[in-house]
Amino acid sequence: MRFVSSARCVLAALLAAAWLGAAHALTAEECKRATLPDATTLSQYLRDYAQDCLGGQAAAGVRALGVGAAAAARDASVFVRAWHQLADAFDRLARSAASAGGEQPAQMPKAYEQLSGRARIASRDLGKELAAKQMADVGVYGKVAWQWPARAIVLGDVKDAKGALIAPLVDLDPPLDADCSRPASALCRQALADGRQLMLQLAIAQDLGEAIGKPTVEAIAAQVAAKNALWDTYLYGSKPMLPFDFVLTDLLDGRWKQSDQYPQGFREPPRTQWFLLHPAVGVEYASAAVDGEKMKPVLYVEIVGANRWNPRDRWIDLPLLDRLSGVSLIASYADRVGSDNSGVGVLLTFDNIYSVGITQYGSTTGVFLTLDLANFYRDELRPSYESFKGDLSRRLRAR
Repeated sequence: MRFVSSARCVLAALLAAAWLGAAHALTAEECKRATLPDATTLSQYLRDYAQDCLGGQAAAGVRALGVGAAAAARDASVFVRAWHQLADAFDRLARSAASAGGEQPAQMPKAYEQLSGRARIASRDLGKELAAKQMADVGVYGKVAWQWPARAIVLGDVKDAKGALIAPLVDLDPPLDADCSRPASALCRQALADGRQLMLQLAIAQDLGEAIGKPTVEAIAAQVAAKNALWDTYLYGSKPMLPFDFVLTDLLDGRWKQSDQYPQGFREPPRTQWFLLHPAVGVEYASAAVDGEKMKPVLYVEIVGANRWNPRDRWIDLPLLDRLSGVSLIASYADRVGSDNSGVGVLLTFDNIYSVGITQYGSTTGVFLTLDLANFYRDELRPSYESFKGDLSRRLRAR
């Protein structure tokens, strides 16, 4: 028991030490030091520096490039110029690193040239896409292209949607640490000074990428909200549908074959609802029927029908007539003495709710109003659908 207790104490002490080490932050003096701390690599120091020492410098750097919110809203081309200026900043760092004296050749100039090339690709591609008024799914001008993992300053390669390489991987740890293999050397002191500027420019690049993506994210969010509202109307405010109706609608709509991925996002509901063997009941009046048989309940089936549920998509764009949302071919049954019980006719639907049928039973014509049985089916399924939407939303946020 004593051994177990001692082991637990040792484990707790190790975990506490690890936590304290992870929680360590560079002080103001450590952020300005001219030489590298003992037993610390330059890449490790610069990762801490980026986290603890930059403060609001990156935001100020973005403003200095002319990419304020108001300017960006007026003219998105300010981002193109900003990426070009950022490339120039990396070029200056390349020249500075190359000028460091000493017997050991500097490794960082080539790395700075790679960063400059990546920034120029961002400027070039963004300029083309703004001119075409169409942003790509993946771009070097996005924030992700300038982020690195917690334990290494590595910018991953960037590929387009088809898998073609746009910008290659840039691994900064090896050249940084090589230039500071001798911490007391002039090369290391220069690499340390330049490294601080490197981390600032990388932070500015991330902020630029985030600023570029923000309008896109907001536009997508608005698009998703609008489409979500359309789907709610389609499911709960349109003409009620049964399983056969959903199958026929999906097949005739045809968009199930298309990708639902960004940038189009998930698709809008079909413009037209299609109905197949859709049953309903109504109350029918036939003036030519014998007395006592004029008003009868009627059972009918929409053999095939169509309904434009959204007012913007109606077939007739004229006052009053634009209330007509659907038309169907129907077969009906009404138990009447003195006339045929089975008939055929048409069903006219107005504003997805009110339906009027006109049927012919031999020489007798009937007119009826309807009560669609699918309304009860839809109301029963609504809680399940809302629960599914909530679960899906939570899963997406968790990714």
